[in-house]
Amino acid sequence: MSGLLQAATETLLPIAVVDVRDGGPVQHAREGALRAQALRDDCLAWFPAIAAPALPLMDSLARRWLTRSGMHHTGARGGRGALACPYA
Repeated sequence: MSGLLQAATETLLPIAVVDVRDGGPVQHAREGALRAQALRDDCLAWFPAIAAPALPLMDSLARRWLTRSGMHHTGARGGRGALACPYA
């Protein structure tokens, strides 16, 4: 059994642990703003450039759909968009 456990743990990726005691989550968010923007850009890269102006509408539709479906995650972002916010 230990061979199976060893094989399973060798394929696991490390989990990042962030110490937010100094500055709290707000400071952590400020420090990660560039990473978050890069992630957002990567997520939306498959959209054609002509679709960019429609992102706020698509975000609104997605938020409305999530709210109507009873998803409890809709308020987790404090009003932040479901697809992308802010729009750049």
